[in-house]
Amino acid sequence: MTRSFFAKLTHAPYKRMIEIGEGTHTVMLEKNRMQFFHEILGFLSETNPTGLR
Repeated sequence: MTRSFFAKLTHAPYKRMIEIGEGTHTVMLEKNRMQFFHEILGFLSETNPTGLR
């Protein structure tokens, strides 16, 4: 379901899918939560996200 939704984001200036191993809907409480926080902080701190291309 996630991949089909992601594929429908055709007009977004850029998109990125990140999978966190063994993550569920409560990933912020699980053992891999630091990767979750790292990805969120990285996304929020990007100054020019389209420059990644």
